[in-house]
Amino acid sequence: MEPVNRMSLVWHNLDVYGSTSEPESPTWTGSTGQRLARIFRKRQTPSRPTKILDGLEGSLNSGEMLLVLGKPGSGCTTFLRTLAGHHDGLRLSNDAVLEYRACSEPVLETRVKGKCIYMAESDAHFPYLTVAQTLDFARKAGSPRSNQDTARPLIDLTDSLRLSQALDVNVGSDLVPGCSGGERKRVSIAEVLLTDSTIQCWDSPTRGLDSENAAIFVKTLREQCAQLEISAVVTLFQASEEIVRAFDKVMLLYEGRQIFLGTSASAIEYFHDLGFQRVPRVSTSDFMTALTNPHQHTPRPGYKHMVPSTSQQFADRWHSSAERGKVLSAIRASAKACPASTSWRSQTKKCYRIGYHEQVALCIDRGFQRLRKNWVPVVSALIGNLVLSVILGSMFYNMPEDTNSFYGRAILIFFITLTNTFLGAFEGVQLWEHRPIIEKHRTYGLCRPSAEAIASMMVDLPNKISLTTLFNIPFYFLANMRRTPGAFLTFYLFSFVSLLTGSMLFRAIGGVSRRVASSIAPGATFILLLVIYTGFVLPIPEMLSWLGWFRFVNPIGYAFESLMINEFAGRRFTCSAQIVPGATECAVVSGSTESTTQSATVDGSSYLLRTYQYNAGHMWPNLGWIVIIMFVLCTSYLLSSEFFPVQRSTGEVLKFRVKKRRQMAGLPEVEAQSGVAMSEKTAPVPVRNDVPDTTSAVLHPHSHHGAFLWRHLRCEIRDSKKGNKEILNDIDGWILPGTMTAVMGASGAGKTTLLNILAERPSVGVISGLKMIDSVYQDQSFARKVGYAEQQDVHLSTMTVREAFVFSALLRQPPKYSRQEKLQLVDSVIADLDMVPFQHAAIGLPGVPGPGLNAGQRKRLTIGLELVARPELLLFLDEPTSGLDSNTAWSICKLLRKLCQDGQTVLCTIHQPSASLLQMFDKLLLLDRGKTVYFGDVGQDSGTVISYFQKRHVRPIEADENPAEWILHAIINNDGNDNDRGRGRLQKSWNEYWLESDEFKTSQTYLDQLQAQLAAADLRPLVTVNYRLGNSNFSLNPDRWRTVPRREHEFAASFWTQLQLVTARNIQHDWRSASYVSSKFLLTAGSGFLNGLSFLNSSYTLQGVQNQLFSIFLVFLLHSNMIQIILPQFLDRRALFDGRERLSKTYSWRVFILSNFLSEIPWQTVVAAIQFVTWYFPVGMYHNVGQAQATAQRNERAGLMFLIIYSFTLFSSTFSHMLGTCVIDAATGINISASMWSLCLMFCGVLVRPSALPRFWTFMYRANPITYMVSTMASVGLTGTIITCSDKEIITIRAPPPPLGTLGGNGPTCGDYLASYINTTGAMLLNPLANTSTDECKLCPFRTTDQLLAMFDIFYTERWRNFAISCAFPIVNVIGAMFFYRAFRVRRLATAIEWQHKQAL
Repeated sequence: MEPVNRMSLVWHNLDVYGSTSEPESPTWTGSTGQRLARIFRKRQTPSRPTKILDGLEGSLNSGEMLLVLGKPGSGCTTFLRTLAGHHDGLRLSNDAVLEYRACSEPVLETRVKGKCIYMAESDAHFPYLTVAQTLDFARKAGSPRSNQDTARPLIDLTDSLRLSQALDVNVGSDLVPGCSGGERKRVSIAEVLLTDSTIQCWDSPTRGLDSENAAIFVKTLREQCAQLEISAVVTLFQASEEIVRAFDKVMLLYEGRQIFLGTSASAIEYFHDLGFQRVPRVSTSDFMTALTNPHQHTPRPGYKHMVPSTSQQFADRWHSSAERGKVLSAIRASAKACPASTSWRSQTKKCYRIGYHEQVALCIDRGFQRLRKNWVPVVSALIGNLVLSVILGSMFYNMPEDTNSFYGRAILIFFITLTNTFLGAFEGVQLWEHRPIIEKHRTYGLCRPSAEAIASMMVDLPNKISLTTLFNIPFYFLANMRRTPGAFLTFYLFSFVSLLTGSMLFRAIGGVSRRVASSIAPGATFILLLVIYTGFVLPIPEMLSWLGWFRFVNPIGYAFESLMINEFAGRRFTCSAQIVPGATECAVVSGSTESTTQSATVDGSSYLLRTYQYNAGHMWPNLGWIVIIMFVLCTSYLLSSEFFPVQRSTGEVLKFRVKKRRQMAGLPEVEAQSGVAMSEKTAPVPVRNDVPDTTSAVLHPHSHHGAFLWRHLRCEIRDSKKGNKEILNDIDGWILPGTMTAVMGASGAGKTTLLNILAERPSVGVISGLKMIDSVYQDQSFARKVGYAEQQDVHLSTMTVREAFVFSALLRQPPKYSRQEKLQLVDSVIADLDMVPFQHAAIGLPGVPGPGLNAGQRKRLTIGLELVARPELLLFLDEPTSGLDSNTAWSICKLLRKLCQDGQTVLCTIHQPSASLLQMFDKLLLLDRGKTVYFGDVGQDSGTVISYFQKRHVRPIEADENPAEWILHAIINNDGNDNDRGRGRLQKSWNEYWLESDEFKTSQTYLDQLQAQLAAADLRPLVTVNYRLGNSNFSLNPDRWRTVPRREHEFAASFWTQLQLVTARNIQHDWRSASYVSSKFLLTAGSGFLNGLSFLNSSYTLQGVQNQLFSIFLVFLLHSNMIQIILPQFLDRRALFDGRERLSKTYSWRVFILSNFLSEIPWQTVVAAIQFVTWYFPVGMYHNVGQAQATAQRNERAGLMFLIIYSFTLFSSTFSHMLGTCVIDAATGINISASMWSLCLMFCGVLVRPSALPRFWTFMYRANPITYMVSTMASVGLTGTIITCSDKEIITIRAPPPPLGTLGGNGPTCGDYLASYINTTGAMLLNPLANTSTDECKLCPFRTTDQLLAMFDIFYTERWRNFAISCAFPIVNVIGAMFFYRAFRVRRLATAIEWQHKQAL
């Protein structure tokens, strides 16, 4: 590939400021007033921005690589973001110079901003795509078409990064199984390398990689920079000497100040001249990073009081040095070599390598690939809607073609129109899952977000067609809708267009929102407007003038009108049988004011015009209006996706509780500044020399630990198609009290799988083998006695660091410790992990733009949570030093060493240990492709393990070489000594050498002895004490009486303590999740107020009472939106509980379920109050209460109305939680909920009267929670009101002429003529004295609302019974959640680890 990009970087006087002037508080629910007050203060007092980078200067020519070093908080990430043009949350000074110099004008014309890439530390990929598919997209979109003629560069790159074996594996994520974390990181690396970017900024790209793969990455990057003349800026932690030598320049930052820039060789000489001494076998990066910690650098003899210590002192020395003069000369030379330049201020456009239509085509291909991998949500939606369609068809089965079916046909068309429009409700949630990935591709210049938006619509089109077909066809023919080809095709067309319009609606709402929760409330309010002003719930004549205009922009209204016209226009329907002497039911449904005895049919067009004011000529113009609205929504979606990205990153900003700000006043000035500065400029915690080292004593004052061994451990993934794959194969080992053992190996060697098996964590595959431990630990409390710091840093985002420690300490420490002792341990761990400056900061979400801890701080938090749990037996750590600088890694290993001195047993995996870190371990277990390579002592200066490998003809280790890197290089490359082996390739595998070695035989002998000792001392702890061994299942001496310790509880804390603490944490989390709580409140207030305003002071006519009944029905539409708010929140908590807290026995799964229910009660109480106030009084139901016979009922009926609303809100929350226990993701749950709730709405008795339901579906009416809620609300709100029919609601009846010969020809009065009918039905006769021979009888079908409600089986006397039944449904949901969680999650976990218990028995 020819070099196409030649560009250099120049920066001078680079001052970068944070965008805030004080430590920010989290956006909690109660902080709205505080934020408004802060805004007002800012208007009066100018903000004082905080400087993050101070006067940086330098240059980087094309083809060069710059390594940026510094401990976390030094400004490394900010520097990389600044160079790449990611200035969100940052501000550059006016005199700052940042220029991109190109050696030719055409390069500048290619829009420089698109040529600069910043790779963040987090990995964001589509989890269901394979590695090959992910990288192929990057290759095709990241380079011009002229460079895509061959896939060879991709093959070569995957081979060099050792991804060839994982090409067909899904990338996966923290929640979706896929490739390993190291492989996922290499996928992110390859994605950037496949682009033709000119400047690449890499933020900790080797985090999670072993030292060998890290070196391979740097080597690959070095080759690409040389071949393609790319400029690379990389920040690394714990970089090896080989890696450092690959860079042309090294920069060292100290609290945002530049204290060196030059070659690595000159750096050693420069700092040596300053008076610092480099310790043997310490890499250059560790040596330079240690200089920024006054307590870790080593001065040369005689220079102790002469060397600089603060950042300002280092900067002063640098400014007066000759090395800085070289930097300034290089800047001037770069200006002469490449005079053409552009400033960072001119970067306004992105550079995309391929055309827009090519981007759309690539995204479509990728979309179908994702669809094939993740087809469950799509298929579940199709099946669910097919079932719903069949049920609907059976409810309205074979409707007759007479006037009795008018109401049923209208109801069915209304419901179908709503369902078709709202089938895409879950698409807004799905969009948010993909937006971080799309945003990353936008910053890489791979594709526009609008191109992905168009592709997603195209990919979803077959699914839309399938949904339209499977949902609309079954019920259409089952219900006997208009059976003509033209009518059916018209119905299908409008249904499909309605589905597309609804999809565009939800996509547009999601596109313009910055957060997923904040999009629900306005979206739900808008949807309620669509429902109300469709024309069915609230007929056009009843619409209020100030909101009636909305029907003209309502696509559902246009679709409903057209489908009604399609069904009724041009048809004549037979009149039903007479229900009043002299009149047919046609008079009722047609609204006619004249007798219809002479007509046996009703014209459908006339019925539509009189009842709905629908004109038959509007059908096809309505289609045009729907298409126009769909086009507007689609355009809004595309524009919002392009110009309304997700919340911009503000840097890793720490946000503090407002009450803790005063405490920060005592910290150094740099710590008391803005949140940006706190993450990028955290001063080191002073070493407390006056306090004795009591960490071990605090952790384990009376601890006792047992030996732990494992033999012949195997883990195999069985696949009938691809064959079985061995993850672990015959692994042996042991750990003893007071020892520290490291598990090391390349990525994919099986390290994490081994830890999962030993810690009784569920793992993939079929597992076999033997584990043994002292019997005192062989009970159900084993998991909580083991600490396990996992590789994924999963935490509750709104908690502060200290709160997370306290929560873990109170729940996981043994009950023998007092609360004071538990909190004392928390203080000790926070201090030892250097977390004092940010102990009151919110944790935040990893890899998500916004405030929160950075990767190193999160890793320390993960380790600290296990330390404060005071593990009695074992402490497992999965890559505890990954992503940390050498200083922090050293402090963590030093702390672990302290614990071992008190008898703690530590086993951890480690990727990139320095020589000093490796020396801290007692034993080393080396794995390669799931097999043992070495297990034994490390030895002094790693001498034992070095001797073992050198005996196997490995080249001699150099004096300054890291033993860990030397070993991994030998294992991965299977290298031998070139002098002894000719080609340098061993003839046997390292596992074969191990099995033949004397060390292996010695280890097996010791394992036999240790196993025998553990078996002899195996006194099984039972519930009873002082039992006779001869009467037990153990074949021991029957004459000996032994006292066996009582079995300990599974959890350290009591059930009530767990429930109290977890519930309090959940309430606190909700309160601090401002968008969650405010969305609930705004959703309820908006929908309640809109519902009440639309039916404001409804009249007491038949239509008015029916409007109030439908207003009650609309209240229950709130449920679907509540599901969209509550379910994702519950799933986030479930992921935290399943991923860490349940496995560590922090608290019971029963507590998890109950605490979620209890924590929702306060919010649902407020929601019920808001709904009651905003809806009950505007509709005017309190007037209905006033008309009741007993005035004393006013308070009772209003109180009962509030209680039934409260019961409904509790039902919504508990149902959401029950659904969340058994669904995979939020989209699937929302889809299932929508189908189930649609059935509940249909069977509640409002849309379809109970008497009209088929006999088979009666049980659905009885088992429906809405049935009893609607009945209670309608009886309480409407009972006892006298109905006054409007003119068009009055039935006029002309009696038959009197028989011939009647005196005077006078007939009976209307009262006499209709006496029997009125006595039977209770109707109201308006002119009882009128003579039937001369006048028409005027009849109002109902006298009171009680008669009307009786048609729906709603009775006031059953109000308290119905309320009691409705209260039972939330309880049923709680029980159901318990059942489903145990069935779907608890039993699955028990099955996964069942083999381990069998081995123990």
